[in-house]
Amino acid sequence: MRDSRTLSLIRPEDLHAYLSARAWHNVRRSGEARFLYRCILDDRKYDLLVPSTNEIDDFPQRIAHIVSTLESVEARSQLEIISDLASTRSDVVRVRRPDAGDGTLPLEDGALLIKSAYEMLLASACSAPLPLAYYRGKRPAKATQYLEKARLGQSERGSYVLTLISPVPPPEPSLGPETIPPYER
Repeated sequence: MRDSRTLSLIRPEDLHAYLSARAWHNVRRSGEARFLYRCILDDRKYDLLVPSTNEIDDFPQRIAHIVSTLESVEARSQLEIISDLASTRSDVVRVRRPDAGDGTLPLEDGALLIKSAYEMLLASACSAPLPLAYYRGKRPAKATQYLEKARLGQSERGSYVLTLISPVPPPEPSLGPETIPPYER
C-alpha cells in the first residue's frame, strides 16, 4: 500500500487500539514521537515503531511499513488490515448475499439488499431499549439517532458482502467490574 492519502487518514490512537487487541504489547515509549510494540509469534519476535502523532513528515511511510509488517505477521492482505484500522472505533456488521460468485449482483437485488440491511439495523436499534414484536407509531429517538450515525461501508468480495459500520463511543468509566455496553453495541 503506497497511497499516502489513505495511509495518512489512519489515526495513531486507532493503530494503538488495533495492536493492543491483537497480542501486540506496548513495550516502551521510544523517544518523544513513537512507541515500541512487540509481538512474539511461533518463537519469532516482531517489533513495530508506532508514531504517537500523525503530524510527522514521514507518517504515511511509517504506516506503510507497519501495515507491511502486519501483512506478514497476520498473513492477511494490506487492504484488509487498513479496512480494520479504519474501523477500530466501530462495530462492523457484514451482510452476505449468497449466490453472487462473481462478486456482483443485479441492480434490483442490490437495492433490495441495502433496504433489507437498513430494516434489520432499524429493528435491532428499536428493540435494544425495549424488545417488542411490533413497533407502532414513532420510532424511539435513540434508534433514529443511531441510524443517523451508522454508515454503509465498502462492499467485500466473497459472494457479495455488504458492510454496515456502527460507530461505538469509547467506554464510560465505571465503578466496579461490570460495564454496561453502549447503546450502539
